[in-house]
Amino acid sequence: GGSWSGKRGIQSDGTFVTASSGAGIFNDIYKVIKDGCTGRDTAVITVNQAPPIFTIATIDPSACNIDDGSATLQGITTGPGFKVKWSVDRADSHSYPTITNLGAGAYTVVVTDSSTGCRRFGAFGLSDPTAPTPVISGLAANYCSSDACVTMGVSPISPSGSFTGTGVSGNQFCPQLANLGPNIVVYSYDTTGGCTGTTSLVVRVNESPVVNAGHL
Repeated sequence: GGSWSGKRGIQSDGTFVTASSGAGIFNDIYKVIKDGCTGRDTAVITVNQAPPIFTIATIDPSACNIDDGSATLQGITTGPGFKVKWSVDRADSHSYPTITNLGAGAYTVVVTDSSTGCRRFGAFGLSDPTAPTPVISGLAANYCSSDACVTMGVSPISPSGSFTGTGVSGNQFCPQLANLGPNIVVYSYDTTGGCTGTTSLVVRVNESPVVNAGHL
């Protein structure tokens, strides 16, 4: 076998990590040495720019079981080449920059560059006024697929709720069980009065390189 080399993003086993390469055009070289002779080939990889990073400003519902909350994208201006999709099954699911008439719960939004197909995900939760918004702790923004499970915490701890999402097992997030790329982790609880407290986070899992040292 041979090995790969390049300026950014390429690992020796041929894994290309866009998170470390950034946008651009990359000429990555595969080299094989056999019996003192060297062979090379070049792969040209194009990485398109993802939509700009954005934040989400939220307004919680005014009362339990009332759908008058909202969410607004901030820090991004979407032109004709961008599409916005909120996780609501309604005619206004492509509203920009604000989606209204939301009840307590977990939501996501995806901004897509129509020309490249590149996407950026966001996640947020809305809570009823008598249910404090929970805060998840113990999670990093990025993991490798071979990383061990991590234990998540939350406050307030009472009333108790539950974690859900891809890669979630009980109160742990396990990168080995998650999808490569963005994963949505949600924590939600209900009060005795029927109100809901919810929050959600985006956690990205990058593929770990496969390393084979061979025989010594």
